Amino acid sequence: ALLASLLAWAIHAGADWDWEMPVVTTWAFALGGLAIAAPSGTPRSREPASLTRIVAALGCLLLAVTPALAALSQQALDRSVAAYRQGDCTASADAALASISYLSVRPQPFELLSYCNVRAGLPALAIKSMGKARARDPRNWEYEYGLALVRGVAGLDPRPQAARALLANPRSQLARKAALDFGTTDSPREWRRRALEARLPIAP
Repeated sequence: ALLASLLAWAIHAGADWDWEMPVVTTWAFALGGLAIAAPSGTPRSREPASLTRIVAALGCLLLAVTPALAALSQQALDRSVAAYRQGDCTASADAALASISYLSVRPQPFELLSYCNVRAGLPALAIKSMGKARARDPRNWEYEYGLALVRGVAGLDPRPQAARALLANPRSQLARKAALDFGTTDSPREWRRRALEARLPIAP
């Protein structure tokens, strides 16, 4: 149970920043200390049991490796965003794939892959990639909005996704405009035109 808890914490820490907060992290180090500590009254010459040493070693390894992978993933993601903004989708896609290889729980690299697939004329792949982004962060309006756009480019009905994006973030001008633009027509040709003209959340 302790190993499972440490593993779950380490995976979450790799995807979010809250591992830096002592209130979230202290227990993990405390468990590690308990695992290697000798019972009261035990002679100091006694070595920890093999299983205890293994659990402690695995915990330390996870604590060290996961933040490192998160940092590498973030560096690759930053390169992907920069390349996309410069119009270089080849470099952007390569960096996005590198980010995913380090840490596959991030939604942002899949979002970038989706928009690059649109530029490459591959709307079906764009929909698939954006769907993966949304699955990793289903409450984020940005991926509903992105899914509305790539569906519109493919000539598919983008209105449900646009409506959900607006519901998730009523203050977003992008979401509000998409819901209005897509909601006032049922023409696939118009959906495509308006989707291609829409602003992206990652635009400079």
